[in-house]
Amino acid sequence: MNQSETEIPIEDDSSHEEDSDSGQRISASNPIEDDSSNEEDSNSSQRITESEVIDEIAALNRGESLPDKLASLKLNLYGDEAKDEQLEAVAALVHDRHTFVLAGTGFGKTRIAEMYHNLFQPYQKSIVLVLNPLDSLGDNQVEEKKKVGVNNRHIKAVNLTSNVLDAKMARKIISGEFEFVYLSPEALLNNEIFRDVYFNPKFQSRLSLIVVDEAHMVYVWGLVANGQSKGLTSHLKHGERGVFRPGYGELAARLMATNGTLLLMMSTTCRPIAINSILESFKLTRQMVTFVEAELTRPEIRMLRINMQKSLASSEDLADLFSTQEQTPDNEIIPTLIYSTTRNLTGQVLDVVNDAREANQEDDPFSTFARRYHSITGDMDKSDVTGDFTKGFFPVVSSTMALGLGQNWKRVRCVIHMGRGDPASICQMLGRCRRDGKKGLAIMFVEPHRKNGKNSVSDFTNVELQNDDDRMDALGYIPLSFDDPNYKREAKREVDAGFSECSCSNCKPESSKWVINNFKRANINNFDLFISDSPQDIAELFPIRQEKQVADNQINWVEESGKKPLHEILEAFAQALVWYFCDFFDSEMKGAAAYPPDAYFSIIHARKISRNIKHLTLDNIEQLIGNEMLTGQFKMLFDHITLFQSTDSYQYISHRQEELDAELDSKAARLRKEKEDKDNQRAEATRAIQEAAAQKKIDTAARVKANAEKKRTAKEAKFIESEKKKAKRESDMAFLHQLQAQAEID
Repeated sequence: MNQSETEIPIEDDSSHEEDSDSGQRISASNPIEDDSSNEEDSNSSQRITESEVIDEIAALNRGESLPDKLASLKLNLYGDEAKDEQLEAVAALVHDRHTFVLAGTGFGKTRIAEMYHNLFQPYQKSIVLVLNPLDSLGDNQVEEKKKVGVNNRHIKAVNLTSNVLDAKMARKIISGEFEFVYLSPEALLNNEIFRDVYFNPKFQSRLSLIVVDEAHMVYVWGLVANGQSKGLTSHLKHGERGVFRPGYGELAARLMATNGTLLLMMSTTCRPIAINSILESFKLTRQMVTFVEAELTRPEIRMLRINMQKSLASSEDLADLFSTQEQTPDNEIIPTLIYSTTRNLTGQVLDVVNDAREANQEDDPFSTFARRYHSITGDMDKSDVTGDFTKGFFPVVSSTMALGLGQNWKRVRCVIHMGRGDPASICQMLGRCRRDGKKGLAIMFVEPHRKNGKNSVSDFTNVELQNDDDRMDALGYIPLSFDDPNYKREAKREVDAGFSECSCSNCKPESSKWVINNFKRANINNFDLFISDSPQDIAELFPIRQEKQVADNQINWVEESGKKPLHEILEAFAQALVWYFCDFFDSEMKGAAAYPPDAYFSIIHARKISRNIKHLTLDNIEQLIGNEMLTGQFKMLFDHITLFQSTDSYQYISHRQEELDAELDSKAARLRKEKEDKDNQRAEATRAIQEAAAQKKIDTAARVKANAEKKRTAKEAKFIESEKKKAKRESDMAFLHQLQAQAEID
């Protein structure tokens, strides 16, 4: 696109409607009045009611029953009671306060922006700008905006992907045609068309709110921008999270370049250091921001951390979780999301689970068992997958994190994540589980060893100071130390809050192991009982699946292509077999054959027989060379084989082969023994290193404790000495005063 095409006219096509002051920012507490009376809402009765509420809210003094008014408005629009934290966040925005919402997955954070936006009159054409880390998340949100609330109100929204944003779309955005505008960091910073839109005075005057969804990503982008991410691998584990560019560190400056537009930041996984970094990036202090903190813990989700037995690339650990189609029909399989770190692995997951189900549906786009979803899945396929899963047409989705953020599926009962990764992102994905508040199961399959990582609790020397890779490795070991004051504080808080007893794989390892080993027996009818602390009466699978066993009479044929000559004795016998067959062929066909003899039996067949002569019988020769071409062929060949086996030449070569086999077996046994010895030595060395490290930690702790005790003793002695001196000084002063008093009397 050339430069002239990127010029965006700022005039609004609707000339009869102008803002009283194009540079004035609209707000819920200071709406811009419209003198024109020729514009009416198509749903006037509903909007009149809302208008009355909005007028009352606009006229309220600060704090005057505002939450009650907002609660009434939400009840009318959504048909359910508002949460206190939602009301608190909207009230803060009404009072022109930047707001940071910390709430768990499934809390309803997206409703906050919708509730605030709904306070504006339609003629104001308020615009909410939402920054998303993923384009797919914007697509999901746009789809949800088509039916909002009990009346299925359509909120006009657009996701500004690269193939959507052009000059025509820019004019629509500036004129206020869309109420919610979703975009990625790439579009915000590097798209020339949106840059002209963003700094357009009319757009800025309509901009009522900027929403930073998944605000923890601002912290991650900041690490990339200032170089602190060098050496970290956690943020590279999720291939669908987008390319990290140093320029993304400039997001805050661009977002704050507005006419005082309010900022709504939302996150589930922001820890204190991330919050401080985000505020610093936005040039905000804590006094300038209202923090709304809801419950972050999801006690209804049981979390299990399982060490993989197979490789991550194979994903074969999943095979043990699924029964066959005959044992459990597709419509009884637990609704499950399986997350992989790359697009290729989503296909591998489909192969593994379909093999376990004996279904062969991995390539079926209309499978009734499992389908695939990732960032480059076609738009129509994405719609089919999400729509059909919601309707219950199939129970399992194999996806990347492109499906993770923003989905509000109450049907999901189990979430599985394959491999280590960024804890913040993993928690987001696991949070898709049980949005209806009922019991759910989250399973993390992790590699037992990460190169240069911390692979056991003893590897964590400082549990209080951790980088993102440490947190990635620690996920599942939590708590690293039961003496950690943060752990004690959180444990006490959960007890005080009345949370149920934790059933994670750390707190209840035996019960968790039983759940994984018997997961095949779970279905939608017994799932709640299955993941409980004391499962009972879980029926066995029927029919019992028989393991495939190798038959005792199965022969391990020596592989032979037949293209190269064999040992001279065996080669001579093979050539003889070809001549014997030629004589047999001529006597049987008597010159009436359409093809020569080697079309039916060639040197290749003869060499295969020679290499496997020890295993051949009249009954199994067909397994080696195929069907009999002429009646009596196999009997003729076997007669010559029997005759050859009685010769001295065969006895010699057979004896020689036995010697070679014994030599190979001896060599293999020696190599196995050497490998076992090396493995044992390596294990012993590793054990010694670990014991030395553990002893060093014990010695260090003892030394620290001794030093602390020494300092305490010295401090006590110093205090006692000080008290003695003080007492002596007071005694001397008292005696001096006594002498002075006596002198005055005298």
